[in-house]
Amino acid sequence: MVTRLAGTFPEAIASFGQPDIVHDNGIWLQHNHHIARFCGRNKVSRVVSSRGMLEPWARTHKRFKKQIAWRLYQRRDLFSADAIHVTSLAEAQTVTKLGLRSHWVIPNGISFPPAQQQRHSIPETEHHSDEDRERTALFLGRLYPVKGLPMLLESWAKIRPRKWQLRIVGPDEAGHRAELNESIARHRLGDVVQILGPVDDEGKWREMSNADLFVCPSYTENFGIAIAEAMACGVPVLTTTGTPWEILNRDSLGWWVPAQTEAICKALVEATQKAQSKLRGMGFRSRLYVNDNFQWSRIGESMYSKYLELLDARNKN
Repeated sequence: MVTRLAGTFPEAIASFGQPDIVHDNGIWLQHNHHIARFCGRNKVSRVVSSRGMLEPWARTHKRFKKQIAWRLYQRRDLFSADAIHVTSLAEAQTVTKLGLRSHWVIPNGISFPPAQQQRHSIPETEHHSDEDRERTALFLGRLYPVKGLPMLLESWAKIRPRKWQLRIVGPDEAGHRAELNESIARHRLGDVVQILGPVDDEGKWREMSNADLFVCPSYTENFGIAIAEAMACGVPVLTTTGTPWEILNRDSLGWWVPAQTEAICKALVEATQKAQSKLRGMGFRSRLYVNDNFQWSRIGESMYSKYLELLDARNKN
């Protein structure tokens, strides 16, 4: 049963009653600290999902404030947690380097697109009309410096792939869209690059299913749900080693390259020169992969099992 609680944390707890486990998503903020203090005082098991917030890039962003928080409470709060939940082996390595050794590696589950937005087969042949049409590369996510979009625009300007357009879709954060617009104007990309605002769920699936390539040039991602969702639509992905998607290279599902302009340029050249049938074949195999690994039922069972182990261990102590 799912119960949605409102109000401040103390108000939510008062309406809910004494919990057995609190699973806190995120760190650094004062309310995360208040949750840690409550669990400590009341001997309640606490799990923290770090959500990529301990990765090197994330720790250096707003570094001064985070250094203060780390010394005042954040380090102590993390070490007092019963478990740290991470969504990838790369993130597990990060928390291990910090000395946080009790962690669960459980990936995110994803919502799958409606059946009509999925590509269910690999085309046997490629029609000339399909090869000649204009194709679309898509970025979908927050417009924020960590996403590496200026690097993507610079790469796009250098190679200017023939008969390709780039669509950048998502909400503006910290005024980053203005910086991107300046970059588009400077590189004279206005005829081949579009920036759109945020879209609803239906719009997200429509954008993804209409794309020929999904690009995520992020400097760091603890998981990258949009990557998995694009794969679920049958779209091949080009992303960076700042994301935990090495499988793209290992199983020939897409491109996983360093977060550097030169590497992204090289991958974009290869991707945009590939025959449409080859891209769709990669997308088809990508869809099978996420279908086998990121169903919410499987993720939920893994998390539930860990909760039971945690409670059992606490009861024995």
